[in-house]
Amino acid sequence: MLKGKTILITGAAGLLGSQVTCAILAQGATVIATDLSISAMTARLSEIRTIESDPLTLVELDSSDEEAVKHFSQLRSKFLAPLIVLTHAINSMAPHF
Repeated sequence: MLKGKTILITGAAGLLGSQVTCAILAQGATVIATDLSISAMTARLSEIRTIESDPLTLVELDSSDEEAVKHFSQLRSKFLAPLIVLTHAINSMAPHF
C-alpha cells in the first residue's frame, strides 16, 4: 500500500512514534525517523521490529528547534525523494533529554 512512498516521522523514539514507524515500515514505505537521540530510536524500534533490513533512516533532530528543522529540510530536499506524509508524534509534555 505504501511501497515506494517516503514518510517522515518525528518523535520516533516515543511510544506512539515508534509504533507508527513500525506500522508504516510494515506497509512497505521508506521511513525517515527523527527524534532527539538516534540511540533511543534504535533501542525503542528494535524492541518492536528487526530494523536492520528496513528502508529506514534515523536522524537526530530537535523538532522544537526552528533552525535545526530548516537545516534538515534543506538537506532532505537535496538528497531524498519527496515526502508523501509527515507524521508528528512528539509528546511536547515529555521531559527533554
